[in-house]
Amino acid sequence: MEHKRDTGDEPVNRHPAPSPGPAGCAGPGGGRDPRGGGPAAAGDEQAAAREPAVPPVPGPGTAWIPAVGSEGTRRLPLLSPGGGTALEEEERQVLAQVLAALGERGYDPARQLAHFLVTGEPAYITAHRGARVLIQKLDRVRVVEALVRAYLDGGFGPPGR
Repeated sequence: MEHKRDTGDEPVNRHPAPSPGPAGCAGPGGGRDPRGGGPAAAGDEQAAAREPAVPPVPGPGTAWIPAVGSEGTRRLPLLSPGGGTALEEEERQVLAQVLAALGERGYDPARQLAHFLVTGEPAYITAHRGARVLIQKLDRVRVVEALVRAYLDGGFGPPGR
C-alpha cells in the first residue's frame, strides 16, 4: 500500500460525508428500513405475518429470550419463583444501612439511591460504613421493581387498581 505524504497543498477530508443512496431513495442508507433492520422489501409484511407475534420462551436450563407483545413491549419474567417481588429482610436491612450512611454524610439518600439504581455507578453511594460494598450485593432490577410495586400498591397507581 502506497502512503501519500500530506504536503498541505491539497485539502484533506478526514471525515468524508456518507455516500448517497441509490437514485430516488432518501438518506445515506438508500433503500434501508428506517428502523435499521436491513433492506426494505415488498415481502416484509408477508414475512411478518408468518412469524408468531410472541416467540416462545425456552424451558428451564436454556437462555431466556424476552417475549414481545403485539405492540412491541417486552414481557419480563417474575424475578422470584413464588411470584412475589417484595424484598427479603436482608435486602431491606442493606437498603436501610445504605440510606443511613448517606444521611450521615449529608447526602440526599433518595436522590443518591435513585441515581445508583438507574446508572449502576457505585460512586453515587458513599463508602462510609461500607455502604458502597453493601449496595453492590443487591440486584438493582429487583430493588427497582420492588420500589415501583410498593408505590403502585400504595394507592399511587392508575385508577381502578
